[in-house]
Amino acid sequence: MYEDARRKVGRFIGAEGRGRIIFTQNATSGINLVARGIPWQSGDRVVTTYLEHHSNYLPWLRVAKRRNLEFVVVKPTPQGIFNLEDFEVAITDNTKLVAITMVSNVLGVRVPVDEIIDIAHKRGALVLLDGAQAVCHIPVDVSALNCDFLAGSGHKMLGPPGIGWVYIREELFDSLEPLFLGGGVIKDVRWDSFELSDTTERFEAGTPNIVGAIGFGAAVDYLTLVGVDEVESIERRLVVRMVEGLRSINGVKIYGSFDEGMHTGIVSFNITGIPPHQVALLCEKMGNIAVRAGHHCCMPLMKYILEEPDGTVRASVCFYNTEDDVDVLVDVVRRIAEFGEW
Repeated sequence: MYEDARRKVGRFIGAEGRGRIIFTQNATSGINLVARGIPWQSGDRVVTTYLEHHSNYLPWLRVAKRRNLEFVVVKPTPQGIFNLEDFEVAITDNTKLVAITMVSNVLGVRVPVDEIIDIAHKRGALVLLDGAQAVCHIPVDVSALNCDFLAGSGHKMLGPPGIGWVYIREELFDSLEPLFLGGGVIKDVRWDSFELSDTTERFEAGTPNIVGAIGFGAAVDYLTLVGVDEVESIERRLVVRMVEGLRSINGVKIYGSFDEGMHTGIVSFNITGIPPHQVALLCEKMGNIAVRAGHHCCMPLMKYILEEPDGTVRASVCFYNTEDDVDVLVDVVRRIAEFGEW
């Protein structure tokens, strides 16, 4: 059942015949596995962006400092839009890896990963995609993307917490060093040496989260039944309704680009004069609405691009939400804004 869950994830992202699915604790673990496993050389360059969640920023920053790598960060506009020419400049011939999110966890904006992957591969660089905010919300096919690594989390795909995964392109499997050593990762052990396994166990030291993987497999079955295209359609309709409602409220500022096809089910906003954490508390008290407030594990974006030191309020929809849910949120935000300072 554990291995069957692995196959389900592989089918869901189009990985069959192209690479391996490694079960991890979450997307963060998968990204760190790659960051620590690549055979870096001093002077290699790693490129990332200001849109990244800390999970796809800190691992590269640390390895750059420890291994004497060049660390380059590409800036988007305050709406979360990139100029692809900036990647043409940043991705040089000595670039080892480009690490980018598929969807901003703050702005909900889709990143043009297809074009960035093409630029990177022309320069001989590898590409890791953070798919935590994308997989299950928009169609994701690694065979079409031609990415080298893709990380995701079970709890972002209606599964249980504590289970994640990372896709590794087949040609790169043997070149990565495992993050942990222990039971199951080896083919043979001698008193003075060892030989690593050539199976997925190479990266899954110790007893795995079997229950979490099986539960995650059930979630993938459900998502497959619903269909990602249907999920994307429902969430897009709900976000359009939310944005239209929030834009009608005086004092509400919405962040990100809402051009058609650019956005997913995440909306970040602030109310003038009211701290985001206070707004979140009032949403819960007045409407039983769960939103998140703060930096959203994305401090570089908040500090240098949005210039919001206290962060934002983030409302997210999923396909199980309804138009009534959205209307309740808009009504509560309207009442908070009309009341003024709290």
